[in-house]
Amino acid sequence: MVMTEPAGDRQLEGRNAGVFLAFAAAAAGFEAQIVQIVLLRELLTFFSGLEIVIGMVLGIWMAFTAAGAFAGGRISRPGPGARLAICLTAAGLWAAAALAAIRVSRGILGVESGEEPSLAASALLASLAAGPAAALLGAAFPAAAELLAGSGRHGGPAAAGKAFLYEAAGGALAGVGFTFAAAHVLNPFQSVFLAAGVAAAAACAAAGMRSWPAAALPALFTVLFALAGPADRITEKARWRDFNDRYAIAETADSKYGRIAVLEYRGEHSFFESGHLAFSLPDLEASAELANMVMVQHRRPENVLVVGGALAGLAREILKYPVKSLEVVELDSKLAEIALKYMPPDERALLSSGRARMHHEDGRLFVKRSEPASYDIVLLCLPDPSTASLNRFYTAEFYGEVRRVLRPGGLCAFTLSSAENYIGSELLRRNGSAYHTFMSAFPHIRVIPGDPAVFLGSDDSSYLSLDPDELAIRFLAAFPDRENDVPAGAARWFTPHHYHLRMDSADVLEVNRTLRAWPAGGPGRESEAGQSRPLPAFLAGGAENGAPWDEEVSAAARDLNSDLKPSASLATLLIWCRKTGMPSISGLLESLSSLHPALLALPGLLLFVPGAGLIAAGKRRAARRFSVSASVFAVGLAQMVVELSVLYAFQSYYGYVYSGMGLLFAVFMGGLAAGAYASGTRLPEKPGAAFIPVLLACCILVSVCLPWALEAAGAAGSPALVFAVFAALAFLSGMPVGLMFPQAAAAEGGGAGSASALYACDLAGGIAGSLAAAPLLIPCAGLSATLRVF
Repeated sequence: MVMTEPAGDRQLEGRNAGVFLAFAAAAAGFEAQIVQIVLLRELLTFFSGLEIVIGMVLGIWMAFTAAGAFAGGRISRPGPGARLAICLTAAGLWAAAALAAIRVSRGILGVESGEEPSLAASALLASLAAGPAAALLGAAFPAAAELLAGSGRHGGPAAAGKAFLYEAAGGALAGVGFTFAAAHVLNPFQSVFLAAGVAAAAACAAAGMRSWPAAALPALFTVLFALAGPADRITEKARWRDFNDRYAIAETADSKYGRIAVLEYRGEHSFFESGHLAFSLPDLEASAELANMVMVQHRRPENVLVVGGALAGLAREILKYPVKSLEVVELDSKLAEIALKYMPPDERALLSSGRARMHHEDGRLFVKRSEPASYDIVLLCLPDPSTASLNRFYTAEFYGEVRRVLRPGGLCAFTLSSAENYIGSELLRRNGSAYHTFMSAFPHIRVIPGDPAVFLGSDDSSYLSLDPDELAIRFLAAFPDRENDVPAGAARWFTPHHYHLRMDSADVLEVNRTLRAWPAGGPGRESEAGQSRPLPAFLAGGAENGAPWDEEVSAAARDLNSDLKPSASLATLLIWCRKTGMPSISGLLESLSSLHPALLALPGLLLFVPGAGLIAAGKRRAARRFSVSASVFAVGLAQMVVELSVLYAFQSYYGYVYSGMGLLFAVFMGGLAAGAYASGTRLPEKPGAAFIPVLLACCILVSVCLPWALEAAGAAGSPALVFAVFAALAFLSGMPVGLMFPQAAAAEGGGAGSASALYACDLAGGIAGSLAAAPLLIPCAGLSATLRVF
């Protein structure tokens, strides 16, 4: 590409020119990162927090960015400064429109509130929302590189590497600024308008543009920033229009875990987080049933811990038993803070009484910090493991921590959505995996059938019972004062008859035997309605022989759900595929999950092919150019796999990638910038000399060092240390591309044309990585195995 100075675009000159040019390139990266984070968070809310969306959106983002970069490198007019300003302005305007579109898109796509959209609808929405903004921001990169190429300080073969470095630095600053400032004081529209306004103004200043558009852009974004408040309220109300005929929006807020909305109807408040129902106030019947099903399974419960779900009335029902202390831990402190405002005063006072204490912190961290043998009962009242944030409460590692804090003879209980007697294959896979994982920590397991099913685990089976008559006796003994045969202290909507309704003998036998026999057993068999079913001997107090929970299960047959191999998340993904009509994808996931890990490692060998080709190419320019481009593609692919693995692992350990992604992206971009700076310092001496050593170092870093560090993070006891490990992982995952790109650009000549082509190759590799990792490798092989693949 010939570098000329187009009319109307005067290149800055003088001592301060380099500062303005660097600032303009960094501002482009700043805006790109803010827009990406804001749109990704909004789409994550739309898709109910399902982490597969992260990979899908990043893949779509990079595809459109690559197309924009490729097209932008072939446009010569208007001048680079004007093109940069136009791209950044248009990207900000489109991002704001996309935010509004996402919030009203359920009606457009025909997806009801609470319903899961299909994969086709998901990809369409993500493409329409994020695609054009990504393409415009991609086209800004070659324009920024051309601006730098025209200056004496940044010109020559270093221009592309410098543009890459400044853009990465701007992205790192955006991630930090968003996490610690913008996310707390600005709504999404304000964040986008502020970033776009600053970036467009910087582009105009760097190009020396003094015409009316340069002055109009700051004024335009100032007006839009002022209108962002009403825009946020109006579109948030439109998000819940399916409920508007009955419900009114009482409150909305952002927490670490997602977007919270409180809807009110005739005194009942429904709390939604990330688009799905968390709980309703009051929810008296469900709370009374769960409490009375669990509390009668322990001889003398004195100290009880409840993780999640207590705000809907569960704490009140538990405190009707003679417990000495009740510890309540809410997963989302912001959600708990909001819910307390809508609770009846007497119940709110109950949670701060002498017997009960509320803790606003992460439940898994609370259990990890608790002293051994502290509780008689630990009740996990959480949604199904549909996301990595929730799955971490259903893993072998967490159940081991729960076992540690229970006293001898203590009880752990949790619920999963199920059916009374018939369990489909996908649901059986998830619940069977949960059963076997639970059994790895607790040798004695019982399951109360129904929807939801109640899982009970203990180290002592002498008091566990699924005999409805026995449980009714225990229930009546707990409430000796009666009025018209109804216990005076118990809930009016729960009676001893409920045990008989939930614990039909055939259903108890079928559900417990099917879950224990999985995966050797098939789907549950539907019981014949209306048949008389004699009570089995093991339920009637007779011999234990024949009880399904006494059947032997070999350790090799267990499919354990763990932090780094979330099999429950894979099962949930299969359920989603079935609900949304995608049997072919479900079959593909099933096939991949059954492959030996050694076979999955074969694609990782492809990373070494471009380097070998580069060595063999020698001085043949065409072969060398192809090998350089293929190397950038391969490293971009590996980098995206690593970045997604780090994000998923962070969600597994911490559970709040919704708010943490900005900081993780910032650290990643910092690694990108550091790598580009370290690599770029060699360019003036011998362009491209370090290309092959950098490629080999990247392969070793990705395939050997990162998997080991990821596994070590899980063993770290200190939360601060765990976060430091993840920050280091994010930094290291950004370095390979940062090290590679300037060397590759130098080997190609370093011009703006080669910059756009290599930038597109890097992004194309990222697209392939996101498509391979997010929907396929991470769910099927686990995080550590995925990293070893690449």
